[in-house]
Amino acid sequence: MGFINKKIYSLQMIRSVAAILVLFYHTTLLFRYSFNYEYAYGIFSFGYSGVDIFFVLSGFLMYYLHHNDFGNLANTKMFIKKRFIRIYPIYWIFLIIILCTYFLQPTLGTESSKVGLNILKSFALFPQDQESNLLGVAWTLSYEVLFYLCFGIAIAMNKKITPLLIGIWITFFLFFSILQPNSFFIKFLFSPINIEFLLGIFIAFQIVSKKSINFKLYYFGGALLFSLAILNIKFELIEINRVIQFGVPASMIIFGTASKELYGNFTKNTMLIYLGDASYSIYLTHYLLLSLFSKIFSFLNLFSIIGFPISVTLIIVLTLLVGCLFHEFIEKPVLKILSRLLFKNKVSEHKSSVINEKSS
Repeated sequence: MGFINKKIYSLQMIRSVAAILVLFYHTTLLFRYSFNYEYAYGIFSFGYSGVDIFFVLSGFLMYYLHHNDFGNLANTKMFIKKRFIRIYPIYWIFLIIILCTYFLQPTLGTESSKVGLNILKSFALFPQDQESNLLGVAWTLSYEVLFYLCFGIAIAMNKKITPLLIGIWITFFLFFSILQPNSFFIKFLFSPINIEFLLGIFIAFQIVSKKSINFKLYYFGGALLFSLAILNIKFELIEINRVIQFGVPASMIIFGTASKELYGNFTKNTMLIYLGDASYSIYLTHYLLLSLFSKIFSFLNLFSIIGFPISVTLIIVLTLLVGCLFHEFIEKPVLKILSRLLFKNKVSEHKSSVINEKSS
């Protein structure tokens, strides 16, 4: 199966869509509560589903790229090192920018996020509520770090033990779901959203284990379920856990799309692939940029001059542009330098791995 560890470009395209969905979701919330304006009639209220897509993608990529690494402690060390430099340095750079911004403009941010202990927790990505985080969207990165730690431990063990560990985790999840403890940390460890990483692992296992897959069934079935979930959010029909509502359809779409590229015909979209590569920078920067641009547009009275629809669309475009610039001039150079410093003779190997393992 020569395609294994081949970069799957369609997943980068899906990643770009996920990042844009989150961007549109936060745009909707910001202008709804700050300006009493419904951008695009609030159609992007389902945009938080981009996070569910990110989590499934993370689970998929980690197993797809590392399924042959199990049973080797040295592989665990390499895995953790690569995950660390992929997540933390860029994140820390942006947190420093946020702290400088808060110093210049004290009205930005919440009071609890500026408490010393909470700042340290933010830098460590230790789980805490969004109000206490320097960067609100970093709550998702805490789940990513938890997943990477668990996956890294699993790599150090025999592959046959992994299903047992997953079974134990699911047992604890069911137990605490019934018990409903008050501990924030326990809720974090056994949150249902962690299942989305397992969904990603499961579909990656199917990909590397089978030679032929009916990708159309999964792709169109997932698209249908995802569309029904959007309608359910829009019309507030019934309450469904996000893992079932968006995680399952996302895993079907990703499974079908990856299978189509690996086993069938696939047409690349260069712009979406680039946005997928830049998705981490876009994700980190977008909310602060939305807030800053909205204040600038308000100060210049542009909302009145050119109207909200055009103004908000321009803000979205500017936010994407600056996120891409952050990716191009900060994220990429930093990763390149760290690769040279930490991996020395394995630079080319690591570079290829980093490209494949873009995080949400």
